[in-house]
Amino acid sequence: MLDYQDLHLKYVMGKNLSAEEFYHLEKWYEEQDQQEASQITNHSDIKEPSIGQIQDQIDLLLEQITGGLLQIKTLTEENNALKNSNETLRLQLINMLNQKAA
Repeated sequence: MLDYQDLHLKYVMGKNLSAEEFYHLEKWYEEQDQQEASQITNHSDIKEPSIGQIQDQIDLLLEQITGGLLQIKTLTEENNALKNSNETLRLQLINMLNQKAA
């Protein structure tokens, strides 16, 4: 039994095939092409979305992105407020420790 994938690999690696091997490989390629064509034909009834549907999807994605950006902005502002608060507390602690040490 011929292993067509091995023949294919041998062929694409530039190794010589016998006339018989090459014949069988060509037949296998033809079978593969027919199978692919059959699969494409079986899926040809799938309808393409309309421009309106695509635009609706784009609008929805833009809304989601905008919402995500607003959340990031809010979190960034909250994070900055916490950093400022931490810095204030750190300075207060340093002052308290300096007063106790003096």
